[in-house]
Amino acid sequence: MRMRSEMAAEQLSMLEDDPQLPPGKLKASSISLSKTIDAPAQEVYDQWLIPVFVGDWMFGRHSIVRLENKVRKGGEFTYVVKSGNLEILYRGTYELLDIPDTLIFSWVENAHPKAVSRVVVKFQEEHGKTRIRLTIKLDPKLNTLKEKIKEQWSDRCTALAEKFNK
Repeated sequence: MRMRSEMAAEQLSMLEDDPQLPPGKLKASSISLSKTIDAPAQEVYDQWLIPVFVGDWMFGRHSIVRLENKVRKGGEFTYVVKSGNLEILYRGTYELLDIPDTLIFSWVENAHPKAVSRVVVKFQEEHGKTRIRLTIKLDPKLNTLKEKIKEQWSDRCTALAEKFNK
């Protein structure tokens, strides 16, 4: 079992793993994850939208520089975190906010500013617990990083679940 600090380190961008991307047209690939969280859907959904909550689970113990969030369809978010001397920028736009059932947004990291992925999070509540189903349609430029990205988002979902187990 990995230590919490190791998980937190993996929750950051893979800036240091920026391989040469293959030229030409590539097909997008997808990542799917699911996690059951011991909390009602509304409480879990809020964790994705309220900046102070997002910063707590999504980026681990790294320094939060700035969290901005315009929660509405077409609204944008910007998260800047610092790890050592490295600042990492995450940004995106909300495509759908069907509270508390579905959240869809784009996701871009400054390591790959032209690689726009699409994240779909479905929240299904049953008996006070919420199962989240996360699907990420990766920009084709990120195909070589698919397994690392999946691990990163899996760690994030685990960190989110741990918030409710305290």
